[in-house]
Amino acid sequence: MIFFVAIHNHLIIVVIVTSCIFILVDTAMTRTLENVTNYTSEDLSELEIKRLNYPRWGHTIFAVLLLFVELFGFTEICFILFTFFKTKHLRSATNIFVIALCVADLCMLILGCPFSVISAFNGQWAFSKAVCVLSGFIVYFLGLTQLYLLVAISVDRYIVITKPLQSALITKRVAVLSCIGCYVGGFFWAVLPLAGWSQYGLEAPGVFCGLDIENTQFSYSLTIFFTCFLFPFIIMCFCYYRIYSTIRNINKTTVWDITSRVARKNLRLEKKMMRTCILMCCSFWICWFPYALVFFWQVLFGVDSLPLVLTEIPALAAKSQGVLNPLIYGATNKMFRQSFYNSLPCKRLREILMKREEEKTHNSEESGTEDGPEREVTTLKNTNNAVNPNAVGPAESADSKAPTNSEC
Repeated sequence: MIFFVAIHNHLIIVVIVTSCIFILVDTAMTRTLENVTNYTSEDLSELEIKRLNYPRWGHTIFAVLLLFVELFGFTEICFILFTFFKTKHLRSATNIFVIALCVADLCMLILGCPFSVISAFNGQWAFSKAVCVLSGFIVYFLGLTQLYLLVAISVDRYIVITKPLQSALITKRVAVLSCIGCYVGGFFWAVLPLAGWSQYGLEAPGVFCGLDIENTQFSYSLTIFFTCFLFPFIIMCFCYYRIYSTIRNINKTTVWDITSRVARKNLRLEKKMMRTCILMCCSFWICWFPYALVFFWQVLFGVDSLPLVLTEIPALAAKSQGVLNPLIYGATNKMFRQSFYNSLPCKRLREILMKREEEKTHNSEESGTEDGPEREVTTLKNTNNAVNPNAVGPAESADSKAPTNSEC
């Protein structure tokens, strides 16, 4: 994607850093495995034996992939936050939710993932028990916060599109308070294990920390399944289904001239919203359902009831959601891309990207697949004879001026 052209350099960094770290820890990991070969099956639990027999390259692959997620996610999130900071007219009430989500994703990459990457390269947890508890708390807190922010965004879209007369209630102040509430909700459920209702510890692979399955109370597991997974997912599905139904009903009940520009815009709107709904639901399920399924399986049948590889892959998928969220809410937005291109200091690169964006818009207009949620939503609101004060309008001439041109 053109939006992330700079990520090519980070792919090179991934290879270099990974090679260096692997060479440095290879000797230490070999000595560790040699030291534990003197233990017998009577000295170790079945889970510990599985960890010792788990191939070292399995953890290495996990570390490399997670490192790539960190670098790629850090780059794209910085791009998005930079664009929001430089472009005043993008900081609307709706986009405050997106900014809060990006901040949570960035904190996850900076505070939650590095411990897992280092430990995976090491072949076992490389830090103290206190750090393990802290890491588990951070990952759990930020993961739940991301989930609640996703729900808040879906509710915001539901109100703005299906109930445009009530969209004026979503002010910037309401958006900020809602984001704070999402963080408080994530903190509440994450702090309970520290208070004695379950606890944090090493997960089955032994290279990252989360809820300690062996010491997790079933009542807590059942509670978080409903409050932190099932109910949020149902709310998201309901909101996006209602959004799609509203758009479809407007297209069916409103008489349009099939050759008119308005009719073609509404047809593109239906396709766009359908695609957005599918992306939202699929990303949520792909990232969280395998992890939740593994978690509950271990709660019911034991922490050592699954091969370690089946517990490591879902954890990687869950930690990768921070990369998918900005792609869905930022990179697919035409106005956001244009604002990002305008904020680039390099004149030549800015002109190339803007030219390609114009060509893409021109081609999409001819084929009837233009991606412009900001224009589409405006059309929908005009159809309902209501004006949304929080809608992001066209770029402002004063605040959206391109930075000082510099030749590259």
